[in-house]
Amino acid sequence: MKIFSRALLVFGVSMGMSYGDLELSEKLSKIGKHLGKGGVHFSVTDTEGDLERMVGWVDRLLEVAISDDLPEGFSADGVVDDLGLYSVRGSGASVRKEGDLWHHRSFVLTDGKHEGMLSLFGKRSGEFGALKFAPKGADLVAEISLDLREIEKVLRKVAGRFGEEARQEVDDFLGGKAGELKMSVAELFLKMSVRGTLAVWLDEKETFELGPEMVYPVPHVAARVENGQVFWELIKKEVMKEEHSIVERVGDEVVVKPKEMPDGAVPWGKVEPQLRYNRKTKELIFAMSDKALKRTRDGGERFEETEDFKQATVGFPEKGSGLVYVSEELLTLLTKNMGSFVGMIEQEEVKSLVEEVLPSLDKVAQAGGYAAAFAVQEEGILSVANLPIAMKDSGGMLSLPMVLGAGYFSSAGIMYGAMLSEEISGLEDLEGLVPEEFREGGAAEDEKGADGVRIVPNGNGE
Repeated sequence: MKIFSRALLVFGVSMGMSYGDLELSEKLSKIGKHLGKGGVHFSVTDTEGDLERMVGWVDRLLEVAISDDLPEGFSADGVVDDLGLYSVRGSGASVRKEGDLWHHRSFVLTDGKHEGMLSLFGKRSGEFGALKFAPKGADLVAEISLDLREIEKVLRKVAGRFGEEARQEVDDFLGGKAGELKMSVAELFLKMSVRGTLAVWLDEKETFELGPEMVYPVPHVAARVENGQVFWELIKKEVMKEEHSIVERVGDEVVVKPKEMPDGAVPWGKVEPQLRYNRKTKELIFAMSDKALKRTRDGGERFEETEDFKQATVGFPEKGSGLVYVSEELLTLLTKNMGSFVGMIEQEEVKSLVEEVLPSLDKVAQAGGYAAAFAVQEEGILSVANLPIAMKDSGGMLSLPMVLGAGYFSSAGIMYGAMLSEEISGLEDLEGLVPEEFREGGAAEDEKGADGVRIVPNGNGE
């Protein structure tokens, strides 16, 4: 393939080569400076023109397969251009050993043209807020920036490529009302620039059982959305309905709690979910309990002080657009959980395969916590990960679908949340999101109080 003959450079320790031994073009040097040296894998690729050739092949395929369903003169070239994918001019990847883990770096060169789908995460990275939001020792931490302000324009352009009917459908969708807000879906997108954080930590001092020899630590959950005003406006009418909720005003915060949570809503017993919206900072916070909320605000040791996290993020950028970390304890618990369900597998071949793989998975889990992140930078998009294995053949372009995939699912999550806001009457209805077989005592009947909304102007929220 011409893509390889153009500018593919791969070398490793066994060849006794280093990045400094090679002369790269100006474009490839831009990519190479974001990668690691002296490892087991290094590759840089000039991809300019490759996507155009692939689009030509797609056009020929469409002409044979579904040409009658497409408007005259249609070409996938226009769609790819509208999505901003032609901004990608090259990519690269590297792998080197860092302590007990393999440090992976991928870079997609855009020369700063973050358009179309590449605009999903904004123009620049920001500080990782999770480092101070999550408590020290958290077992699962995720953070992502999402910017939908250009999506309306992209949707209209792409729809227009598919004819008048498609254009009208998208116009109707974007012009439609956004939930209970006094704005259209298009106006909602133009205001949607948020940063979300999720933190989960396991409490070894508190446990619950799901069956014989299936004892698990109680999880604590807290989440935050920065610039969450739009989310709050989407859901507040439903979650604040007086027949379901208690509403308090605590300083600058509006606090919403269910009047009563049914027994068995979660398998580990009673929970006290709450939403808090700060009218001053525009932060929207969800906590599964008062205890979880306090851990995010108690001024104690923060997540950035977690030793396993420090080891798992060696070589990471200080600012980023997305981050995920999973601890050794959580990974070990997951592999243990898989082992508990092996006996339920009926097919002997599948069961035998799982039993053979589990020891290796358990060994990987106990090697330590792992992390990955990506960052929108001036010249392109950087992806990094510290993993237990070296993925030498993961070309730099893999970072692009990974990043776009994160954006797709995050965007879909926003629209799902908007629809869900019409179906969930209050926080006590969270029970409906938990599969019945995992609820304590099976399905619990929803009992709703009859009192009105309680407003506490200067309460303490306890």
